[in-house]
Amino acid sequence: MIKLFSTLLLTTILLSACGAQTDIEMQTASHIGRPAFMVERQINTGTFKLVAWERMHQRNTTANVYIEGDGIIQKTKINAGSTPTPSNPVALHLASRDKADNLVYLSRPCQFIKMPQDKGCTEKYWLEDRYAPEVIDAYEIALNDIAARYDISGFQLIGYDGGGNIAAILAARRPDVLTLRTVAGNLNPDFATEQKPSRILSGKSIRAIDYGTSLAGIPQHHFIGAVDREVTPGVYHSYRQAVGLSD
Repeated sequence: MIKLFSTLLLTTILLSACGAQTDIEMQTASHIGRPAFMVERQINTGTFKLVAWERMHQRNTTANVYIEGDGIIQKTKINAGSTPTPSNPVALHLASRDKADNLVYLSRPCQFIKMPQDKGCTEKYWLEDRYAPEVIDAYEIALNDIAARYDISGFQLIGYDGGGNIAAILAARRPDVLTLRTVAGNLNPDFATEQKPSRILSGKSIRAIDYGTSLAGIPQHHFIGAVDREVTPGVYHSYRQAVGLSD
C-alpha cells in the first residue's frame, strides 16, 4: 500500500548547495557515519565505484539501504561543479539515525570519489544521464554484492531526492526488495523537469513511472514537503496516478 506524509519537517537536515569535491566533504561523511558505527567501503560495479557506509550485525535477514540524492544539478555543463558530491549528504544523515541492525548507505556514482574523472565518471552521470541504464545496473550489482557478502535475504529501500527514483526502479525490478520509502523523492523526473529545467534528462534515462502498475503491490511510504520547491508535491501525485490504486 502507498501512504503519503505531506508535512514532513526535516528541521535538522537542511538542503544545501553542493560544491566541488573536497576533503572536507569526505570528512563530513565520516563525522556522520562513524558515530553511528558505520564503516566506509567502495563497491566496484565495473562502470562506477559506489561509496558505501555500512553497519551489518546479523546474517540471513534483511537490510535497510539508503540511496543518496542527485547532488549538484546545474543548468549547463559550463556551470557544473567538478564532482556531484553533496556538502550535506541528507540520505547519510537519515541512515545514521536508523537503529536497524543491518544498515547501508549508498552514494550516487562519482560522489565522494577523488578525481572521479579517473574512475570513468563524466559530468553526464550527475546531469542528463544520472538515471541511465548503466547507473541502475550499478545499483543492481551493489545490492547483489551486499546480499552475497552479508547473506542478506531482502532489502528495505529508502531513497532521497533522485535516489527515490532509483530506489523505486530497483523495487520494481527485484523480488528481494520488500518495501520502498522515499524522502522528497523525485519519482517522476519529467514532471520535476517542467518545474525545474536544470533537472533535464537525456532520452536514455529510466523513470520510476515507466514501471507503472508493477509498483502498486509493493508496500511504500513517501514523505514530501508541502512547500518543497525542488521536488514539489505534484511530483508525487503524478507518480501516484501512474502507479494506480493499491490494496
